[in-house]
Amino acid sequence: MRQFPHNRIAQARLDAQIAQNTAWHKLGLTSLDHLMMYESGSLTASEETMRRMVALYNVSVEYLKEED
Repeated sequence: MRQFPHNRIAQARLDAQIAQNTAWHKLGLTSLDHLMMYESGSLTASEETMRRMVALYNVSVEYLKEED
């Protein structure tokens, strides 16, 4: 499984043991591509999407916004 070491969104999902194809559905995203772009850092998640990620991955907003 590919990891994006500089992006905590991907790491939080992996730590929560949630597959990408499951996460995008649970986050209410319109496509898997959106999740992949958030995880790669090529697209910034809205505040609402960020709140959904925090709840799904059981992490803080601060954690998701930090980079390694």
